[in-house]
Amino acid sequence: MARFGTFAATVGILLSTIQLAGAGEVHIISRDRSGAFVSSHQIFSHKPPAQRVVPVDYCGRTYYVYRSTLNWLESQAYEGRLIGVEYSNGKNWRLICRKPEEQTANVPPEPDNKKQTGPQIPKSKKYGWINMLNKRAAN
Repeated sequence: MARFGTFAATVGILLSTIQLAGAGEVHIISRDRSGAFVSSHQIFSHKPPAQRVVPVDYCGRTYYVYRSTLNWLESQAYEGRLIGVEYSNGKNWRLICRKPEEQTANVPPEPDNKKQTGPQIPKSKKYGWINMLNKRAAN
């Protein structure tokens, strides 16, 4: 009877481990022309809390990615890499979307945080010095 209890406990632990492995990670993976791994970026099926990610649709499904991932994806496509969205089940990778760089949709515009604004000067005063120079040149 003790053996059965140990067996049942082992099976329970094994099943819980399998369920955790089933909830694996999703990455955009870049491969060379022969299929060898080059690099990857993790993407998320749900928005992670307190992360600066944007929603993007790849192959009809919404994922959350960092803006740096979008730039990386563009550079990998430019270099001619084979790119795919792949899912890890803990043992190997499964392709779930080919050529995401061609199927990207609904990318929100990047916020313009770098825009520098100066004081609001009326146009009449802003370009007044040009008129002054033109008058001097005419004399």
